[in-house]
Amino acid sequence: LLFVVFCLLFVKKEKENFLEVFPFKKVSVIDILIAVCLFLGLFFGLGQLNVAFSEVLIKIGVNVSEIDVSVNSFWGYLLNVLVLSVAPAVGEEILFRGVVLFCLASYSSGKGENKDKLIISLINGVLFSLFHKNLAQLLYQFVYGFILSYMTLKTKNILIAVLMHFLNNFIILTQAAFFPYVNLYNTVTLIIGLILLVAGLFLML
Repeated sequence: LLFVVFCLLFVKKEKENFLEVFPFKKVSVIDILIAVCLFLGLFFGLGQLNVAFSEVLIKIGVNVSEIDVSVNSFWGYLLNVLVLSVAPAVGEEILFRGVVLFCLASYSSGKGENKDKLIISLINGVLFSLFHKNLAQLLYQFVYGFILSYMTLKTKNILIAVLMHFLNNFIILTQAAFFPYVNLYNTVTLIIGLILLVAGLFLML
């Protein structure tokens, strides 16, 4: 909530156009399909590799922090959805794919638009990853931040980033709360996830 408040104050102070800092417009069917491919690819492909990376860190003695998402009631679950899914999706995206991305784009050279989008998105991904301060999530958050940044620049629509961010957190939370013994990760989902991730990246770029 503080991210949202300070971002809005920043835009007002700088006298910028709200819709330029937080772009929102109609999205094409192709862009939606690309976003779906990327989301599924990230969740099942990169997510599974990230779990394996976390297990390696634990084995070598690195303390990997985990968020406790266990719930005792349906209302507790709804509170967790609000705090761990909705709030980060809105707040972090308004900060990173809104203000930070807008500032990076404003200071770019403007030469070679696609190259600029890649560089800006890579920088945004690094900042997004470092912001989470979690070694186990470092690569995952970087790739996720890069993809959400590039999709926002490409589609000129921050809503895609908000929805992808929300779905990622929501599925992890719901699975942990209600289906803790259901393993979403296996060889089949890994292969399908990686194929979708590569296809989504190819189409996005």
